[in-house]
Amino acid sequence: MLTAAVDPVVTLPMESEFAGPVGPCGKTNESDCEGAVPLIETAAVVPVVTLLVLDLYPERRGMASSLQSFIGSLANAIVAGAISPLVMHSAVALAAASICMMGIGLVAWMHMRRHWPAVGNEIPTA
Repeated sequence: MLTAAVDPVVTLPMESEFAGPVGPCGKTNESDCEGAVPLIETAAVVPVVTLLVLDLYPERRGMASSLQSFIGSLANAIVAGAISPLVMHSAVALAAASICMMGIGLVAWMHMRRHWPAVGNEIPTA
């Protein structure tokens, strides 16, 4: 979440076209290779969310896992197929879209934390 908040602020003053030789990460220069940090953050969050979803329906773990995977894939498809083409023409539009999606995610998380069952809040004693 930190990079989602910082990247747009850093990106806004650097409005430019990406032209020139492609670097090792597929971008035009090394400073554009900062996409690994959000991937690491996502890799750290996904297992936790998966366990929370699986604990909601312990008798139907396969269904819960499949549904969570489907919703994640659907969200990625919407972002890649609908949102990205609309905003990829400028760094300002990308930054604004990033801020909007971060806000939507934050509001959704706060709503779910308020209405989430007490699953996973207690440590079972044996």
